[in-house]
Parts: sequence; structure tokens; C-alpha cells
Amino acid sequence: MKLEKYIEVNCNSQIWRLLINKNDYLLIETRDAEKKEVFFSVLDLQSKKYFMNNFQFDEKFWLGIDGFYDNIIFFHNFPKPDLPAHNEIIAFDIFSKKIVWHNQQLAFLFVFEDVVYTYQQGFDGKLFFSVDSKSGNTIKQLTDSEFSRIQNEQRIEEDEKYFEYKFPEELSKLSAVNYFDIAEEKVIGNLQSIDLENYILVSYNKELAAGKYSNIFRAFQKESKVEIFSRILDADLDKLALDTFFVYKDLLFLIVEKKVLEIFRLEK
Repeated sequence: MKLEKYIEVNCNSQIWRLLINKNDYLLIETRDAEKKEVFFSVLDLQSKKYFMNNFQFDEKFWLGIDGFYDNIIFFHNFPKPDLPAHNEIIAFDIFSKKIVWHNQQLAFLFVFEDVVYTYQQGFDGKLFFSVDSKSGNTIKQLTDSEFSRIQNEQRIEEDEKYFEYKFPEELSKLSAVNYFDIAEEKVIGNLQSIDLENYILVSYNKELAAGKYSNIFRAFQKESKVEIFSRILDADLDKLALDTFFVYKDLLFLIVEKKVLEIFRLEK
């Protein structure tokens, strides 16, 4: 049993966000904070085909992702660069690489069954609207009770999707010693792990010198406790690293040196 690399994505700036939609399309957002530039890439996890690679808009930085549904990415602007609030909805088609609609009055909430649910700030609270995801046409204004019912249905669907993911949880040092010598490794801080049917996946920070660390990933065969894979995820850190790996379905995602995404297929 071993891990075999399935996909490698080399980015030109720091990986900022990863988002996978129901079609198994992976959206990668990368940002260069110094140059104030943001780039977007999308690839099909099944075919490994890129729909867009390091795509950049005319607005080079003050643009963010609200959602990713089918072939449409929903972006937002910021009212001011120093304000975190989102405004406007920009619907972008990854196939045509064009903006298919743009609404400057509404703000995005979520997509559910081909409908975008949005709001507009009123004097007495939020006003809710449903919008066609493909055309951007407003379908209707919703009552608070209508919106609450739909939101609950959407949350149930999101909870079901969540079970396809496995994210790291804290691993005690007492458990870790069953797999390797944590004293010899100079482990500092908490360890993180994902416990799968056939694998134990572990990440930890190793102290190199005062104020210097590396982040290590190791995979062990669960029954035999034999190491089958190891990788330095970041070799030179000024602070402890967290959240550098996760599992989606049968794929392991590793973020290496902040700019490389390595994806491995996990054998059953």
C-alpha cells in the first residue's frame, strides 16, 4: 500500500482558498499580498482538465469568492478596500470565461437548486430575493418565513456534503508515540491527524532552531503502523503551521510551501 500522486498544481502565488463544487470541479484562489494580485484556476478532479489557469480580472485584487455552483463562480466586490463587507454579485462562467450577469444592488447568500438567494439591506433589516442562477433575473422577493424555510433545507444539503470531507483533528502526543518518536522529531505544539479506514495521516511542526520550524506530513498504514509516505510541507517557518492537508472522497490534498497543491489518490 502506497500513496501515488494524482495531480500537482504549481501556483505563482500563495494558495488562499480551495473550493470543490458538486461536479468535482476544484476552484483555486491564489493571492500575492505584496503586489495586490489575485488569480483563479479551475480544474476537473476527474478528468484533470483545466477550465482556467491563473485567470485574472481587470480588478486585480479587491475581488472575492462567494460561491461555486455548476459552471458559475459567484464573486463579490468590497465597498472599500479596508472594509470586509461584501457587495454586488458577479456571476462568471468558467467555460466561456465571461461574466454572464452582474447585480449591483443585491448581495450573495447561497445557491440552492439552481436559485441564488440574496439580500438587500433595508431600513428595518434585510430584504430577501431569489434570483435565477443562469440569467440573473430576479424571481421574487421572499418573506422572512419563506427564506428561513429554504435556508434550513440548504443547510441540511450542506451538512450531507460535509461528510465527503475529512479535516484534521488534534492528535495527542500519547497516541502519536505509537507511530514515531516525537521526542526525536522535536515536535512542538499540537499534532493534527485524520483517522481513515486504512490510514492514519499526521501533520506536526518540528523545531529547527529558536523561532524556526518546519511542518511535516506523514502517512501510516493503520493496521501495521508502518510509514508509507512522508513529506516536508514547509521547510522554513517563522510560526507554527496548521491546516495544511485534508481529504475529499478518496483524494488527499497537501499544500506544500504555500504555493504547490499535491493531490494523492488513497487506495481502499
